[in-house]
Amino acid sequence: MAIWQFPIELVPSQWVETNDFNIELLYGEEGYDTTLAWENYQPNNNYKQIFTDILPVTDSWDKELELWGDTKVHDISVWFDEGKIFSIGFRLDLREQIRELVNKIISAAEKLDCYFFVPGQKIIFKPDFISFIQYARQSNAAKFVNDPMKCLDEVAEKHNK
Repeated sequence: MAIWQFPIELVPSQWVETNDFNIELLYGEEGYDTTLAWENYQPNNNYKQIFTDILPVTDSWDKELELWGDTKVHDISVWFDEGKIFSIGFRLDLREQIRELVNKIISAAEKLDCYFFVPGQKIIFKPDFISFIQYARQSNAAKFVNDPMKCLDEVAEKHNK
């Protein structure tokens, strides 16, 4: 993932609501993992067409991965384990104009009955444009795009603590 890409995941709304928005359930010693959220909630196969309407299908480098878009700019990834989805993620290049893409991603989340999960900010939110843009603007990707040197200095400072 490039530093200028904003990563965001889908999480089934039924899981989110059943677990009272408890985001800590998605984190372990090695970081975040949405497997638990998808374990009992699988989308129907229309997700493929929904994502194809957003970005073109791309060849995958792994048999357990479906890809759309361009991994260097905007992309959608769907990871599988034993035929079951365990992750649906988007990465948006914040150096590009994203308004139209964000609207399509919000529509996809609504069609798939999902919330958005921003791993780097530990946030889960309902699909809406204002919230999406708000969290994108607060992301490290946006900080980098707005002021690369300041962002790198902040990362170095955090790393040295």
